[in-house]
Amino acid sequence: MSVILGVCSRKEIPAFRLMADLLLDEGRLLYASSGDECILIEERKNAPQSNVKNCVGVAVGGDDWFYFNGEGGVSVGVGETYERSREEFAKGILEASEGGEVRDFLRKTEAEVAALLLGKDCITAVRDEIGCRVLYYGSKGGVTIFSNRKSVVARAGFEVRVAPAGSVIRAYEGELRGIYLWRHALKGYEKSIRLEEAVEELSRIFKNAVLKRSRGRVGVLFSGGLDSTLIVSTLCELGVKCKLYCSGVEGSKDVENAILTGEEIGLEVKVRSISEEELEAVLPTVVGVIGGNVLNVELAIPLLFALDAAREDGCDRVMNGTGADELFGGYSKFVSVLKEGGYEALQSALTSSFTALSENDLVREEEVAGIVGVLLRRPFLDARLVEYAIRIPPQYKVTVKNEEYIRKYILRIMAEHFHTPRSAVERRKLAFQYGSGVDKALRRIALKKGFTRRKAKELGFRGELEHFLEAIKLKGGL
Repeated sequence: MSVILGVCSRKEIPAFRLMADLLLDEGRLLYASSGDECILIEERKNAPQSNVKNCVGVAVGGDDWFYFNGEGGVSVGVGETYERSREEFAKGILEASEGGEVRDFLRKTEAEVAALLLGKDCITAVRDEIGCRVLYYGSKGGVTIFSNRKSVVARAGFEVRVAPAGSVIRAYEGELRGIYLWRHALKGYEKSIRLEEAVEELSRIFKNAVLKRSRGRVGVLFSGGLDSTLIVSTLCELGVKCKLYCSGVEGSKDVENAILTGEEIGLEVKVRSISEEELEAVLPTVVGVIGGNVLNVELAIPLLFALDAAREDGCDRVMNGTGADELFGGYSKFVSVLKEGGYEALQSALTSSFTALSENDLVREEEVAGIVGVLLRRPFLDARLVEYAIRIPPQYKVTVKNEEYIRKYILRIMAEHFHTPRSAVERRKLAFQYGSGVDKALRRIALKKGFTRRKAKELGFRGELEHFLEAIKLKGGL
């Protein structure tokens, strides 16, 4: 996966050189410019000179980056540009920045990008409205830097901050001048929408969202659950060939379900089994990248192994079902909210859960995907699908039938339109960390290392895993 970073103003050239050197350590391709002189690191003379005075910038090459060097500045970024070619998008966003129309341009193109726009004495950083691509920044002592990789900002000695989804951040002469949020206001649902109408419209939008993301070699993270099976069923209806990837501890429920559902669909599932030895070996890397939060680590590990399996197959674009639970009421907590506060409370909880995606899950997923070098595609987070999903009444998302609470009800009905196997439609959701068997495996490893629940409580930790992962974080290894 590509890395971008940027700084502006000539007094920031030392910071630029430091970061460029860090990136060159990873053996990556470099673009660099500083207006009236071209800053070249070592012998990598691959960068055209910018026409803009007093700007410094760098983009590190890969499969998914875009770049444009124009009269008014330079634009670089990473991500997906579905409505336009990358070249057209890079030029368009730079031209939009000159007129202050970045927000309208991005809404129109529905791009999922993190981008840097360099002009005279100014750098503008942009994160897409949903937050599908992550962007970090740091600012101190008259120097401001931006990157889509946390490690780049941290290694340069800055306190790392995450740019909010749907933000435009500007820095002039190294000073952070403002963060402008332009996310759509998440309006309330429309009571007049009928269930049949919602299913029909949602099916149409979802089919188009999957189609847009089906260019090139298509991989799908597959657990045999509703969300991933719905994606695969839609691809099959569209006539798109795809490969399915699953990971988990041997004998885990996710692996078992994935294989059985794959057989029903008629597609082979590539399973990446995770041994305790491999799990133990990868822990320092995972904790080093995403920190020691237990849930984040448990969710990151099976994702890492499944994406690695896809990458080994030469599949660098992989779809997953992120967003379905937040938009359509997939978590058990939503049932509790409904029981206690009714449908208005459920609508509020759904909105909050979706908003938090860009601050938590998407940041974690992007960091893990960055380790492997794979780009994630998320059809449930298609801009038009999100906009319509929020309008759907909450009673179509969590429904009560025969005194049973059915989560993601509308998705289960929609799945029948795409001939999704009934076993997947009716399957109850099992959290990733449990379905993959990672939670139990981690607890066994922790116990072998002497981390017990009793000892953790005595030291003020909530459990042995929190104590275990914090120890790895402090030591940098096992």
